[in-house]
Amino acid sequence: MKKFSILLCALFLNVSLAFAAGNAETGIRILNDHNKTFIIDVLDNTPASEAGIMPGSQLYKINDKNIKNYTPNEIITLLFGEENSNITLTIKSYGKKKKITFKRKKLEYPKADNREYMNYWMQIAPNYFVNAKILNTNEEYGRNIKRYIYANNYWANRRISFEKSYNYYKQQQKTKDLEKYIQSQQSKSGNPKGQEWFIKMNNQLLYFDELIKK
Repeated sequence: MKKFSILLCALFLNVSLAFAAGNAETGIRILNDHNKTFIIDVLDNTPASEAGIMPGSQLYKINDKNIKNYTPNEIITLLFGEENSNITLTIKSYGKKKKITFKRKKLEYPKADNREYMNYWMQIAPNYFVNAKILNTNEEYGRNIKRYIYANNYWANRRISFEKSYNYYKQQQKTKDLEKYIQSQQSKSGNPKGQEWFIKMNNQLLYFDELIKK
């Protein structure tokens, strides 16, 4: 199997390389598959979103350096930098290539969702999909990226359904029905095709994601 790597908020498995260049970042979530790198999500209120970068864009260059044959760690080194330092991304969006320059900044990650239903949802969803939100797909995405999007969106939709049902039972004070519902969800595997593959490929992401937020 060819290399498939996930760079969560431009993060990967080697934190030392990222911080060697500084700890200010861009606010993009990137998937790298078969030497093609795509921006699958842009976090709100970050340098990338303010610069108008759109999810689904293919990333070609960082500061005029072609990243086609770069390793994930090398891409990270280029994406991170000092506070207020300039970064120029060459991307293709809606069929057109363009350069966008903006400044990196240190990001404050939101605190963990501590709403009551989350105590139970965390016992149901895989850790890396607990806070999943629906991501759009792109016809240019490779097979592995599409598999990731599929698994992500499966859990994102299931989380929405779980929250609505949980809140309904609580508001109606149907405690016994709520307990039965939670038990049914905990026993329901519902693993989408490729779930086991995804777990094997990304079992170290949990550790790294928690480390970066400390």
